[in-house]
Amino acid sequence: MKKVFANYLAELLSLAALLVSSVISFVTKNNVSGWICLAIAFVFAVIVVCVQLFKLRWKLPEQTEKSISALTVSFLMKLEHPALLVDDHGKVIWHNEALSEIDKSKSAKHGANVSGIFEGVLMPRKNSDSEPAEYTADNRHFTVQHYPVFGSAKKYDLCIMYDDTGLFESKKYIKMHNPAVMYIVVDNFSELAQGLKDNYRASSAKVSSVLTEWASTFNGLIKEFERDKYICVFDEQYVADMIESDFDIIDLVSAVTASDGGAPLTISIGVAATDGSFSEKEEIAMQALQLALQKGGAQAVVRDRTQARNYGARVRAAKKDSKGPSRNAAFTLSNLIENCSNVIIMGHKNPDFDSIAACVGIARLAFMHGKRPFIITSERDADITPALRLISGLPEYKNVFVDDIYAQELITPSALLVIVDVNNVDMFASAEVYNNASQVVIIDHHIKKEDFTKSISLEFIDPSASSASELVSEILEEKLSAGSMKKEEAILLFSGILLDTQNFTRGTGVRTFGASFYLRSLGADPGEAKELFKNDMDEYIKLARIERNIYRYKDNIAVSFFDGIGNDVDYRLCCTVADRMLTIENVDASFVVCQVGNDVRISARSRSDELNVGTVMTFFGGGGRFDAAACKIENTETNEVLKQLETAIDDFCEGRLRRKEDESTAS
Repeated sequence: MKKVFANYLAELLSLAALLVSSVISFVTKNNVSGWICLAIAFVFAVIVVCVQLFKLRWKLPEQTEKSISALTVSFLMKLEHPALLVDDHGKVIWHNEALSEIDKSKSAKHGANVSGIFEGVLMPRKNSDSEPAEYTADNRHFTVQHYPVFGSAKKYDLCIMYDDTGLFESKKYIKMHNPAVMYIVVDNFSELAQGLKDNYRASSAKVSSVLTEWASTFNGLIKEFERDKYICVFDEQYVADMIESDFDIIDLVSAVTASDGGAPLTISIGVAATDGSFSEKEEIAMQALQLALQKGGAQAVVRDRTQARNYGARVRAAKKDSKGPSRNAAFTLSNLIENCSNVIIMGHKNPDFDSIAACVGIARLAFMHGKRPFIITSERDADITPALRLISGLPEYKNVFVDDIYAQELITPSALLVIVDVNNVDMFASAEVYNNASQVVIIDHHIKKEDFTKSISLEFIDPSASSASELVSEILEEKLSAGSMKKEEAILLFSGILLDTQNFTRGTGVRTFGASFYLRSLGADPGEAKELFKNDMDEYIKLARIERNIYRYKDNIAVSFFDGIGNDVDYRLCCTVADRMLTIENVDASFVVCQVGNDVRISARSRSDELNVGTVMTFFGGGGRFDAAACKIENTETNEVLKQLETAIDDFCEGRLRRKEDESTAS
């Protein structure tokens, strides 16, 4: 009370003086003066009260803010979670005792830069939507959260490390013991068994024994649900060990069956390391297995929560001799054509003879069903001019060849798009037509790069086939009636096989010669087919230039390059040189580098069962089959790529090269 009087003494004395003057005036009968003094006293009192209320309005928040600040600091000091305050320059302003306990290096000093503390996990996040940082210390797991704090004209960052060790360990335990599902199949066992004869049972027993023993190392439950087909369930924690060994079980199976009188057996594996029900995981594992088979077999594909990655592929899978898949594809494709309004056909960009021949083969199937086909080509496709000249004499092919602009107008809900000799969307002759088509068929012999983002009506991808022409010829053999294929079409399909097999010297199998025999019976003449491949004088000169640059690397590998800046035709010649280089004595693999514009392309070939050029090309983000692969590196030069190529070859030969985890193999 005394403090109140002391603070307002002057105001009270002034008010008292005015009241006394008013009283005196009334006593002395001076009423006017009395009323004036009384009015002044009243006004003065009102002004004093208003001024004090105004002061109190600002004083209370200041006092409250100070009280809250004191309480906040006290709370943070006693908080069991480590806390740190950083200014807008990343300098440490303050931290609590809990942070000091885990800061063994004593790096969180006043004024220190936050980037040097706890490996930089306490640095403020530029993107507020980004995932919180994590840090582990003294067997404790912390999740780092940031909160903006605004002071007087300055912004601070309050960083709190929440100790969620219990939750983290629980999640880790659940993930480690999450059931994973794996499918295993023996590649082409039924075909190889024909050569094994009496050794069939012994070889099958060996494979079963090896797989059972392997599964026991990670406490897996494995069962053979069909002949030479297995399903295995195990804890997800062991997937990392399988990846670390690059699924060496594939090599082990091949090694133990190598002495059974036939070709060594290989296996393909599909693993589902995801969340979900058992039925969902079983479906994902089957998809992974199909992807492994489409990539050529003798490898494993692991589907985790984000992507599919493949491993192994160090041994060459056996050729498939059965025409069963072709027979099924022929039946499905015929039904799709029968029920569509029209058929649009396309191959890949910069088409070759195999691509255009496969397109023509599908067109013949459409003609048989009474449907009008349209093949997408371009005036710029000079490489296939001889093929188009050969087929242009047939009256039914008038107005069949269209550009991609006109093809867009042909798309209807019931139109069927058939894509041949390519399964990489980036390499389609027209990605726009593919995106707009509702019914799509894929027929290809290249290794599948990735899953398609849309539904595919028929996906017939067989990397064991020599060419797309071989696959299409098998389909036509199943469905065409006698005499319905023209000689010119047969010659073109035969030329497609000749191109991709380099005159039957690479990638051939029983089915290749079977398809060739079928085409020969329809009038395909090898001499006429080879006439289509004649080069002009300029191309011969360029071929000589490329071959002049050949040099030997690691004794059994030949490397060459194209001088200067080339074009698509020059790259095709580089592919030809890569094939021809395999005829050099003691050369097991060849690589030819060609710069096209700002990009550099590599064409790779192999005839060795131990040198997978498809794996080497993954070093550059490309890929392909065991014996033929390619890649494109953007914004670089030939000399730089040659150095990188030698590094990739070294890494492969020394076992360091692994598939990139964020990409599947390119076609």
